[in-house]
Amino acid sequence: MSLWSRELETHVQSFVSQAVQVAAWDSAMLDNFKKIVQLQNQVRNVQAAQTQLHALLATIQAHQQECHQMLDQLESQVEALPPRANPAPEEMRREEAFALAEQIDRDLLNMSDALASTVSSLNASTERSLAPTNPLSSVLKILNVHQDALGWLDGTARDVSASLAQTQRAVQQLQVQEQTSSRARAEFDQSWQRHY
Repeated sequence: MSLWSRELETHVQSFVSQAVQVAAWDSAMLDNFKKIVQLQNQVRNVQAAQTQLHALLATIQAHQQECHQMLDQLESQVEALPPRANPAPEEMRREEAFALAEQIDRDLLNMSDALASTVSSLNASTERSLAPTNPLSSVLKILNVHQDALGWLDGTARDVSASLAQTQRAVQQLQVQEQTSSRARAEFDQSWQRHY
């Protein structure tokens, strides 16, 4: 009887230790399942944001093409106009302000490029330190792609802004030249009417 009792005790202890181990595995599996669900939700959110970003990029590209077409038309119209001999002082100040704005824009672009380079090297070192099996590694890759797309969007927006500013300048020049030619026509008509 005591032999059975000892065997039973041994089996009970073995069963209890295995049950504890199974419970630990079950708990770890539940934790991992929760992490997987969280990662799936994050991936869905990133995919939705990426879809929105693609739609926004397509819209910006369409606007940029329209701006380029308008800019080409305006440039051809400006080139067809006769050159002015002496620009007005206001025009000179406007040109100087515009040149200063362009210089500031170039400086900001250089700083932005330097910052992007620093972020890229920091991301590269972070990716090297993460194991490929780490779930954060795949999330980091997705976020890096997202950041690259946002960087491209920022650069495209800057290009569109520059094109728009150039277009506005061309329109202002056309308006000034149109006013000047209207005045000259009016003066010519008045002079013509006086003589004849």
